[in-house]
Amino acid sequence: MKNQASRISALLIAGLAVAAVGCGSSTSSGTGGSKGTGGGSGSGGSSGGGNEKVLTPGDTGYVMDADTGIMGAWYIYADNLGSNGKPPGNCQMKGMHPDSDCSTIMYAATATLSEGFPQDTPGKMCIKGTAAKVINMGTSPDYSNIFGIGMGLDLNNAGMGSTKMPFDLVAKKITAFKFTLSGVPIGSGLRVEFPTTETEAAGQDSYASSKATKDGDFTVSMAPDSDTSTGPANSDLKPSFTLSPEPDFNPAHVLSIQVHVATNVTGSTDVSNLCISNLTAIVSP
Repeated sequence: MKNQASRISALLIAGLAVAAVGCGSSTSSGTGGSKGTGGGSGSGGSSGGGNEKVLTPGDTGYVMDADTGIMGAWYIYADNLGSNGKPPGNCQMKGMHPDSDCSTIMYAATATLSEGFPQDTPGKMCIKGTAAKVINMGTSPDYSNIFGIGMGLDLNNAGMGSTKMPFDLVAKKITAFKFTLSGVPIGSGLRVEFPTTETEAAGQDSYASSKATKDGDFTVSMAPDSDTSTGPANSDLKPSFTLSPEPDFNPAHVLSIQVHVATNVTGSTDVSNLCISNLTAIVSP
């Protein structure tokens, strides 16, 4: 797996910020991904302004929205978890690191389900855990196998053993996403990532992303930027660092939305209750 970083290719505009918990830049160059899939029943809703479509998950975390065509499951991922959602993961199997050197993740909800993503507050997806400190594999920091923790939503995945497929934001006239973040780790922050078929082909841990350093309400715009072929310029949030070449961001081939607490060589990052809620697709007329 490549040790890659992320390239900004979505414009994240912080607005109506709530209860900022801290600002700062991360030294992380960790990267992470998930092959997570999900199944179960769910429902989607439409709300607000006529062109805002609230992506409401069912009690298992599955979204099926008839207006936008988005269907998929919320999932968690971490470097200590395999494709079945259980240990061991890349950290142990590929990096050959002991469990104690790997990240850990749990659902933050007190509710328990036999399957799916439990929520104490419907539609508020929350995790807790620790993004581990990166240690060396040989002589270099092993970011590929110690990449941290996160959660995501597939945009085109029928579940029940199906494979995640690309979702065409252009054809569906989805120009932006809105959401609320809370529990953003102080100092290190997190990344909001948009893996595409192109970034997956270039390396599972290669993503278009930008960085949030505080709690708040955010809008992610997919509008093009005339100054760069890789995507829109960044506004109020800091872009993640870049390794070149990075595939151009393709809004017609987006696989999922991910909230990722990446790793660094300085120390571990504790996550007590990181949540994303009010996820809404903005659809042009």
